[in-house]
Amino acid sequence: MIDPRERVAKHRRLSEKAECFTE
Repeated sequence: MIDPRERVAKHRRLSEKAECFTE
């Protein structure tokens, strides 16, 4: 079972990476 908080942290990291790519 995956912890929802862990999943959110992963998602946030991905969005941060995407922001770096878009800039």
